[in-house]
Amino acid sequence: EVYRTAPNTGTFVGAINGPLFVQTEKGPVAAGNMVCPALLEIDLKNATQVGQGKCTITNDDGAMVFADWSCKGVHLVGCDGEIILTGGTGRMNGITGRGSVSVRTITQIAETKVMAGGTKAESARGILILDNLTYSLPEQ
Repeated sequence: EVYRTAPNTGTFVGAINGPLFVQTEKGPVAAGNMVCPALLEIDLKNATQVGQGKCTITNDDGAMVFADWSCKGVHLVGCDGEIILTGGTGRMNGITGRGSVSVRTITQIAETKVMAGGTKAESARGILILDNLTYSLPEQ
């Protein structure tokens, strides 16, 4: 949801979540689920935005990967930056790595709610894309 938090600022507070797919030579392959709590600040005058978040990727076997990301860009166009893998559990214990991240809004505002004090909260849908992600695991 996006809240108006200053005269010319909107703040997205929420989570990007859903299935994770890995692009292979034969097309996308399901690789688990991802949830990424996120905070993006949007300049309502010039539509620029900056954001950051954390992700938990859970594989089908229960192993987890944790990551931090940040981005800059233009609201409703995209927010591009970097993702850094910070650790994991199970077979992903000790994972490290990094890559690029793009956060894209893919639908216009789907719902508007009026909150306390007349603040409006708006909902939308989007996608988080990881590209050129490289990682390493310690030898087991």
